Amino acid sequence: MEELQASKSDGPVLANDKNETVWQLFTLRFPWLILGGLGGMLTTLFVASFENQLEANIKLAFFIPLIIYMGDAMNTQTETIFVRNLVRQKTNFLLSFGKELLLGLSMGALVGAAGYVGAYWLFDDGRVALAVGLAIWGAITSASVLALIPPTIIYKENRDPAVGAGPISTVVQGLVSISIYFLIASLIIK
Repeated sequence: MEELQASKSDGPVLANDKNETVWQLFTLRFPWLILGGLGGMLTTLFVASFENQLEANIKLAFFIPLIIYMGDAMNTQTETIFVRNLVRQKTNFLLSFGKELLLGLSMGALVGAAGYVGAYWLFDDGRVALAVGLAIWGAITSASVLALIPPTIIYKENRDPAVGAGPISTVVQGLVSISIYFLIASLIIK
């Protein structure tokens, strides 16, 4: 079996469905999914630690998928564009960080406001709606900058960021989004 590595000066070998066998692609991608799955299990344990809050206000549980999705969607958008530019060597981390932070803050505010309105409309509960709106804003904002870190590290390790960054970023962002949500909810809803 061919090894999928390049010298440091050449940069990482990028996964290529055209040239690689299914087994090569499997061995390249599977470890990242296992790592992501383990991170997902840790996130599950983290959510379980908020059992009392969820029992006190079950409405909070209904918005977990939304909060995680919004953070992950922003994370995926940011990461996809950044990885494309990274492998083309047409990116500057600090410039990307600044732009993505401003983008995350503004998009997070708009989507968070919509989340507030939607949550209030569904359950007529201002505290839950505020927690949802602020958590969406925080999830989107954090995702816009956190998505830059795994691909940068993986690329510097001379590995394909398109293969490993997604599973890592998804787990990290899911945990961050849930943490933001429950932190805000614990401050607003007593």
